Amino acid sequence: MTAISDQNLNANRAKAGKSKAAASLASLKDIRSGLCETSFIVENENIDEYYKIRNDYFVRFSARDQVELDLIDRMVHGSWNQHRAWTTRTK
Repeated sequence: MTAISDQNLNANRAKAGKSKAAASLASLKDIRSGLCETSFIVENENIDEYYKIRNDYFVRFSARDQVELDLIDRMVHGSWNQHRAWTTRTK
């Protein structure tokens, strides 16, 4: 049995992390549907930015079921609203 080098080990871990993120995103159905599309975004806000942030959360937390998907949506919604409030105060 040969020992795996640290470089190969790190490369394998990086590939596994990317595969996990891709699988997580692939497991999500159309994320631009449902309540998020109609009630979380104000007309003058950038919907693409919202979905980019949302995708980042899904990749980071790799939801395993609907409960975790709901929790991620709550985090994104809360973060988006907080950012909106901060932006409103500075204008």
